Parts: sequence; C-alpha cells; structure tokens
Amino acid sequence: MEDKDWTKECNASNVNIPKFVDMMQQVKAGKEIEWKCPFCGGHVGLLEQVSNHAVIGCYECDMRITLDN
Repeated sequence: MEDKDWTKECNASNVNIPKFVDMMQQVKAGKEIEWKCPFCGGHVGLLEQVSNHAVIGCYECDMRITLDN
C-alpha cells in the first residue's frame, strides 16, 4: 500500500468538515458508526482512549487521528 498523508489528501474542498467533526465526536464518545477509511476502505473506530487523548483510526491500515480530551 502506498503511504499517503491524509492531512494533505483531505482538505476543505473535498471533505464535509461538519460531518467529519461529528463522526469524530461520535466515535470518541464510544458509538459504533459506519466509517470507511479513505485510503484502504477498512473500518475506522476508536483505537485508544486515555484521560488526556483519544486515538481514532483504521483497524486495517495506519491512518490515525489523535484528539485531545
């Protein structure tokens, strides 16, 4: 698989920002939602939640988003 930088691939011109933020908040809250990875098509969900941050990412590839709590 080609290593892609999602921060360069995904931007305001091709991503629905309010929907993306809402999906991150739902996953961070522990909800299971239908969210496919834009790179490999795998399932995106909550990988780790500790007191000061949450890691949302793809279960099949290395796409990760770290959010501060």
